[in-house]
Amino acid sequence: DSKKPDALTIAEMAGPRWAIVQALAQLLDERGAGKLCLHHLGCDREMAELARSFGWRSKPRGFHGTVGIIDPLGFWQACAPLFAERLGAGRAGRLRLAADGPLRITCGDEQIELDGTGELTNLVFLAPHRRSELATGLPPGSDLAAMLNELFPLPLVDYGLNYI
Repeated sequence: DSKKPDALTIAEMAGPRWAIVQALAQLLDERGAGKLCLHHLGCDREMAELARSFGWRSKPRGFHGTVGIIDPLGFWQACAPLFAERLGAGRAGRLRLAADGPLRITCGDEQIELDGTGELTNLVFLAPHRRSELATGLPPGSDLAAMLNELFPLPLVDYGLNYI
């Protein structure tokens, strides 16, 4: 859904959740904001419950890091030389990212559909021991799954907040 002009979005936070909620309540009042969308880790049940108790919309995200891909096609194009190095030029040339609608990664007649840039970020950077959390829907023996496993995860750029 589109963001209203008087809405605030909080995507990064640290500290005791009760203190954050108190500060957010004051910030909303000072800014005259009519709406708040609070992004938090899915495991942050305390923040989800506090947001619910204040009537704020909250949105869990699955990535345990502060990295985000904000230009999927630009990111994909910038990674093309790395993809060719890891997969060989022929295999890498069959791999495509489409962003005309939902994000889709395709190879021949196989494809996965991603629910936005958050899922793309998970696919690209999620640690190997957590890869089972990704529900690609690809069958065993899938060429696309094999390529994605050879390509990812990529090492993170730096600690802290990264937008790519």
